Amino acid sequence: MAKNEVLDREVNTQKEIMKQFEQSKKEYVAKLKNELDTVESRFLKVINENNMVGEDYRSQAYINFHKYLALKVQTTESVEIMDKMQEEIYALKEERKK
Repeated sequence: MAKNEVLDREVNTQKEIMKQFEQSKKEYVAKLKNELDTVESRFLKVINENNMVGEDYRSQAYINFHKYLALKVQTTESVEIMDKMQEEIYALKEERKK
């Protein structure tokens, strides 16, 4: 009988150890999952920030390109006006010489 009691106690002890091991394993898995979720959320935050920065650069480049086109048109018009004025000045100088 004593041998059966010892074996029963040993089995119960092993069951308790296994329960504790399973519980600690579940807690460890939960902790790792939480850490993984934290890392993933930080990673997604960085990706979103980088996307916003890229969008800002693209919009600024678009604005700068249109400013460049407007200045180019304005410069071309100014050069044409200056050329016409120089032609008129040259024509007036030629008339005075006569």
